[in-house]
Parts: sequence; C-alpha cells; structure tokens
Amino acid sequence: MLFRLVVLLTVLTAALSLSTVAAESAAAHTCSGSGEVTFDPTPDDRDDDCVTDTRDNCPGVPNADQIDSDDDGRGDRCDEDDDNDGLVDQEDNCRTVENVDQTRTGHPVYGDACLFDRDTDGTIDAEDNCFSRANPDQADNERDGAGNVCDADDDNDALLDERDNCPLLSNKNQADADGNGIGDACDPYFSVITPPTTTGTTTADPAAVPDRTAAKVTLKLATVQRAADARGGMAASVRCSEACSVTAELTLSKAVARTHKVGTVVAKGDAALEGAGGTYVFFDFTKTAINRLFKGKAIKATLKVRVLDAAGNATSVSKSVRLAR
Repeated sequence: MLFRLVVLLTVLTAALSLSTVAAESAAAHTCSGSGEVTFDPTPDDRDDDCVTDTRDNCPGVPNADQIDSDDDGRGDRCDEDDDNDGLVDQEDNCRTVENVDQTRTGHPVYGDACLFDRDTDGTIDAEDNCFSRANPDQADNERDGAGNVCDADDDNDALLDERDNCPLLSNKNQADADGNGIGDACDPYFSVITPPTTTGTTTADPAAVPDRTAAKVTLKLATVQRAADARGGMAASVRCSEACSVTAELTLSKAVARTHKVGTVVAKGDAALEGAGGTYVFFDFTKTAINRLFKGKAIKATLKVRVLDAAGNATSVSKSVRLAR
C-alpha cells in the first residue's frame, strides 16, 4: 500500500512539473535578435518593452526605440523637456531642438530652428514619427508615436519585429499550427476546425452550452495625464480574462468640449489579446486637442473602454482622469 502511494505521489509531481513548464513555454517570448528566450512578464522589465530596467531610459513607459533627443539619460517618452532648453515640451515650439528664443516666422506652429527634414521624406522632423529614416506614409501600426520603420516592436506585444511571426498583430504566444513561419493570428490560410464533443460514438453532444459570459476586465491608468504623456501616446493597461478585442475613447463633457473648442471625443485607441493576459492601449490625440487641453486648469475627462470576447459578449469599464499641464 505504501509503495503504491509513493508511486502515485511521484506521478502527480511529474505531471505538475510538466504543467508548469508548459505554462511557462506558452508565455515565453523573444526579446533579442540572438534568439534568447525570456518569460513574460520579465521580472526586470516593468514596461515589457524588451529593454531591462537597468538599461531602460524610461523604465515605466514602453519605448523600445530608446530615443533620447537631448542625451540626458531620460527617453523622450518620459522626459518633459526633450531638448533640455528649459522649456517644457508642451510650451516648446521645437520639442527636440534647443531654441530658447522660440523664434517662429516660417510655420504657424513650429519654431524656425526645427523646420528641417533630415530624412527627406516630405515631413518636417517636428511632425515626423520617424525623423531618422524616410517614411513618406508615416505608417504607425499601434499608434504609439513611433513610425513602423523605426519601431522595434510594431504591435507592442513585447516581441521584437525581427523575431515576431506576426510583427503587425499582437500575438505573444507565437502560435503557428502549420509551421509555415506565419503566426496563426495573421496567417490568411490558417483556420481551426473544432471536432464535436463525443460520448464514445461519432455523434455530436447536443448538450453543448453557448458562451454567454463576458470577459472580466481590469483597467489601469494614471489619474493625472500631462501633455508629455499625450504626445508620446498616452497608455492605459488593460487585462482580460480571455481572448478579447479592446476599443477605447477619452471623452469630455459637452460643456468642457465647447469651452475648449474641441469634440467630445479627444483620443481613441484599440488593442487585441489572443488569450487571457494584459496589453497596453495607446491613445492618439490630435495636435489641436493637445494644444488646447493641456493649458491652464486641469480638465476632467473620462476613459471609456469596451471589450468584446470571441463569442461576441461585450463589457465596458470606465475611469476618470485629469488632463493637466
């Protein structure tokens, strides 16, 4: 009897170990061109941008590109004065070029000091989402403010594009059922056929129950958002209990919108998850909204998030935020 108990415990321990390995493998992702595999979430990478906190110039804000215009050790995504000229970005007409005098004669918004186009793609650097490499289309897949041609992770799934089998669609699990190198999430030839439930015969189980339960959603966002956050792509953290698509809007009351001469919806964002887990939604503000909302007193806004699961069940969550200088 004792021998059987020992054998049973051994089998259970082995099964638990295999389950743990399988769970870790499912969450594994590649963060380096060498193929080194890390696990998600990586303990020393709080913002999940594939740059460890000790090397990250914005450890709390995703910025795989690590752009630091003034070389002060703080990336542009989290630096309130990107050119270190003593003027905060929201008041500076040349955000990444030092120009204390703020001379502006050739453009209605930007200072003379930054009216150049280093990559000659037809968009001046002040408006270019990738001023170091030509990208006339200004494509920005996840709308994070960094153009695709200079964004190391175009879908913000914490896998660098060079190692991602769906570089433009978030798919952390990198599932590739047919092994063709294209992830299931973006493979036009991939489909899943689910066999019917059987009870010892080939007859389908008639007791199948449709999914009518919406995903459980957690929303996290700093309660105060500043102009620097808006320009860099204001980020909200969303977690779903299952695969889901996320759409979000940042809204103002009609009275506030009228006062500041903007629409009631001032920013939008979207994201998707292939399974239970978390992701970021980045919001795309218009320049007009940024210029008009982040001045004077703080403004109350509401973030509204709508989540849809694979079965079509919808749920919504909201959070109040303040837009401040």
